[in-house]
Amino acid sequence: MSWGLGAYAINRDEKVRNKVLQLNRLHARTISGDFYENNRFPAYCYDKLICGLMDAHRLAGDPDAYRILEPTTNTAWPHLPGVPSSTGGAGGRAKMKPMRRTSPAQLWKTCSWPANTGRGSAIVSWARNI
Repeated sequence: MSWGLGAYAINRDEKVRNKVLQLNRLHARTISGDFYENNRFPAYCYDKLICGLMDAHRLAGDPDAYRILEPTTNTAWPHLPGVPSSTGGAGGRAKMKPMRRTSPAQLWKTCSWPANTGRGSAIVSWARNI
């Protein structure tokens, strides 16, 4: 979806915007925990979905993007891993420790994991301040 949002932000082509809106509507109809069941990278996929939805709201003015965020988060929530600890394990890899979460809303407070850098965390930071 990012390709479409970037293209729309540059040239304001309504056909591209409509395609982005259509993709969001189709995503909303198919949100399911099945997507995460055998997924090797549930946090990465979730990050891409929420970044795309936030970009769609900001860049394409999608009025439903934030509404779609809630079921997307609630569905992904049980499938997300813990957070990396500061002490590395064998080979220098960070150990994963369980994360105590009380609600999906708490995710916004813990979204700046060390591995979550760059564009995704910048958008989350921006969204926190609006």
